[in-house]
Amino acid sequence: MRLGTFDQQGWDKILFPLLNIYLLAWLVFMSLDAVRFHWSPLPIWLQGVGGIILLCSFYLLFLTFRENSYLSPVVRIQEERGQSVISTGPYHHLRHPMYNAILVFVVGTSLLLGSGYGILVGLISIVMLARRAVLEERTLLKELPGYADYKAKVKYRFIPYIW
Repeated sequence: MRLGTFDQQGWDKILFPLLNIYLLAWLVFMSLDAVRFHWSPLPIWLQGVGGIILLCSFYLLFLTFRENSYLSPVVRIQEERGQSVISTGPYHHLRHPMYNAILVFVVGTSLLLGSGYGILVGLISIVMLARRAVLEERTLLKELPGYADYKAKVKYRFIPYIW
């Protein structure tokens, strides 16, 4: 089967492209904010902090991808590969560490590019990811053996000590 045709969840066929379009619009918005119109200028030191935060997001993404060979941009169970629950590395602390890394990426990128409003506009993508996480968990609970036990052990979805 080709990725994203038969085995991708129906709701994800809509939500995933919308999320990608929104992220592109967010990048355009930040360039207009930081370079063209200077709606929310940030001090250079805060941009430096943004660079460090952005590097942290890359490291979190690296850890997540290294730990989970089943990671896919679309929500689907990879039965052909014998997909199983991953509970090590960052998955020991969060059920969706990639979404956490994206949250950190949004903050870091906005700060680095000097767009204070970019953080606010980027948070809308985090709300979209939160919705996707809830829908994804419904799929995992229904179709991935052992996920219910894993969910009981790992309390937080992708924001530690909050959600």
